[in-house]
Amino acid sequence: MSIGCNYSPLLFVFVGWVGYYLLGPFLLKSNSNSRITYFALILGLIGATVGDAVSSVLAGPRVMGFFNEYLIFTIITASAALFLILATIRKGRFENNTMSSRLLHWIRQNTLPIYLIHIMVLETIQAGWLGFGLNGCIMIPIIEVPLLTAVTLLFSAAIVYPLMKIPYLKRLIC
Repeated sequence: MSIGCNYSPLLFVFVGWVGYYLLGPFLLKSNSNSRITYFALILGLIGATVGDAVSSVLAGPRVMGFFNEYLIFTIITASAALFLILATIRKGRFENNTMSSRLLHWIRQNTLPIYLIHIMVLETIQAGWLGFGLNGCIMIPIIEVPLLTAVTLLFSAAIVYPLMKIPYLKRLIC
């Protein structure tokens, strides 16, 4: 069974964060199977969690977080799968006017500006410049990683939302 795209991890090694930016349009043009996409998401998340747990037991806590780095295959896989899942949600799903449906639709429409700003937000949160820090030393990763993800998304969206109200910026970014 083919997933309809050829993956080269070298893309990420040479271009870092830009690799994710280039991966987006590539994934949108690929013929992805939804079962394989969900499997890739679960595999990437489990791989990162188990990889960190095993490496910290074998090599100690100094290596904790290695499998959660943005250039590691587990995170590239999970990120690409999550992007595909969000990008391929049918528009009919947004027809009910619930708050969660509107929010998901807004996030889907603004993935590029959220992506562009999220690393600055993430670094700010991890450095503790907001009066609190989530940096891998505070709590166990099974709690901290989803919490850090949610807080980063929330702050990134809160920054992007008013910026998207400025017509010139909206045309420039979208």
